[in-house]
Amino acid sequence: MNVAWILRIESAAVGVLGIVAFLSLGGSPLVLIPALLAPDLSMLGYVAGPRVGAVTYNLVHNWALVGGLALLAIAIGQLWPLLAATAVAAHVGWDRALAYGLEQKHAITVARSTSLPAANAELVARATVVRRPSDTRVGA
Repeated sequence: MNVAWILRIESAAVGVLGIVAFLSLGGSPLVLIPALLAPDLSMLGYVAGPRVGAVTYNLVHNWALVGGLALLAIAIGQLWPLLAATAVAAHVGWDRALAYGLEQKHAITVARSTSLPAANAELVARATVVRRPSDTRVGA
């Protein structure tokens, strides 16, 4: 098993753990669904341009935000930042498990560890794709 798959499995585990933690802390399942999708609102930064979009996306899609929200919950003694932290952790975990990484420079990153089907090859050839340095396999 290569390292990319191990990282994807670990990320999926964080995704599951985030959902379980959200529900265990008393979060509503009806709130969980929009909470899991909310981090993707950071892509609205792309309306202001690719550089701003990449920055807003990366600010939300990282583990530092999860840790910051958890620390905020401790500092203010409130539950809502911890619920937000678990939702963001679940979202980022599933994103990384599905091979979506952080944005690099101006382009949306597609960090695939498996080759795309031939039917999508033309579409992919037209898109700006930036690969993470860890994607070094041929056909990755």
